[in-house]
Amino acid sequence: MKKKKIAVIIIISVLVISFFAFVISLLDKELIFAIIYIFFILCIGCGTMIYISILTSKKEKMRKNLPPKIESATVKDKNTEFVGNRYSIRTKYFVTFETQFGYRMCFEVEQDEYALLSINDKGVLTYKESEDNLFFEDFTAN
Repeated sequence: MKKKKIAVIIIISVLVISFFAFVISLLDKELIFAIIYIFFILCIGCGTMIYISILTSKKEKMRKNLPPKIESATVKDKNTEFVGNRYSIRTKYFVTFETQFGYRMCFEVEQDEYALLSINDKGVLTYKESEDNLFFEDFTAN
């Protein structure tokens, strides 16, 4: 996620600088420079979109190839987080599970799954784990 944010910040910076250079070149009536700046902006934008799509597809491919883990667990906590700005708000739903060995794991889940789970529900938790992420798959209550 950090790589995406850094890429977006760099792209926005380059686009703003390019826009001002474009405006200055139009004021100086240097049409060839305006064309070069437009080409430069298009290359940066397309390159960034390709880079972000490659990162996203690699992450999804990695997630699909991970083996699922199955453990007995209990729902210990449920909470929400509101993210966004003044134009749009999105709710993230989180559920914390405790395994039979006392390990706690927090997963981001979909709204419908969040609504079905209650604190102290016991059941079987299915998830996938990478080096730095946990991915919720399913929880079947007993």
